[in-house]
Amino acid sequence: MVFTHFEVCLLGLCLTQDNPSSPEGYDIRGSVLDVRLVAAAGASNLSAFRSFLDRGANISYRGPGGQSVLHQACAHKSGGEATIELVRFVLDYEPEDSTAARAHLGAMNHNGHTLLHECCVSDRVDVAQLLIERGIDLDMPSVSLRTPLMLAVHLGREDMVKLLVESGADLMEPTTGPGSTKVLTVLEGAASKVGSVMPNKKKDEAMARGVLALMDAIGMTPMDKVGGKSLFSFFFDPRAKAVIRDAQRRYRSKLMGDRLEDAMGCDLDDSLSPARSRSHDAVL
Repeated sequence: MVFTHFEVCLLGLCLTQDNPSSPEGYDIRGSVLDVRLVAAAGASNLSAFRSFLDRGANISYRGPGGQSVLHQACAHKSGGEATIELVRFVLDYEPEDSTAARAHLGAMNHNGHTLLHECCVSDRVDVAQLLIERGIDLDMPSVSLRTPLMLAVHLGREDMVKLLVESGADLMEPTTGPGSTKVLTVLEGAASKVGSVMPNKKKDEAMARGVLALMDAIGMTPMDKVGGKSLFSFFFDPRAKAVIRDAQRRYRSKLMGDRLEDAMGCDLDDSLSPARSRSHDAVL
């Protein structure tokens, strides 16, 4: 039996921990199939995945870190349509609304990351859309109390932010414990956390894009204040400031264009179109 490098590493990790799918002990034959099943899911290889299931692999097996087969699939950045097909196959594998089906959809790894968290990391908006259509919890926080929307904002996943907001994600940060009340919005929380741990230019630039995407999704403009403060007061990195400055410049240009259209009583795009220009030249 020949293993890929990924399977060897995964199997080595499995050998050092208890196998949650085999509480009575480590079954080498069953675990080899389970490891290959997880590897097939991570590669979005549905044919191999089905083959390992037919040979007795456990679809509920959890790999290192508590990663389910769906976690592995959602983490595949370049899987394309193949990932969608595999995720749909797993979700349809158990009877609808059964305990097993709900367990697949609500799977969390050891960090408390749900499938939506994994989609945010891999920026798989298409997979997230499928999971949302199947009824996944939009607001389940991780161990660090970070919801998928919070993670999407922090990573600057603009399309993911838009999808989650449009799908009804909670715009408030989760409570910190019993008796706590929600007092901080996701937007305020993201802005206040910029550079709070350590300077990170790449992270700050991504978060600037995430904050702007969230503002746009909830009907705010780049010119609006957050918690009574200008956006520039939260960001110190020049690249992050450049992102905000560019967004504000584009917003002002659009605003001026809209006002000019209102004053002229026509659509500037139509009035400047090649067809209308040729027609005007013909009249002259």
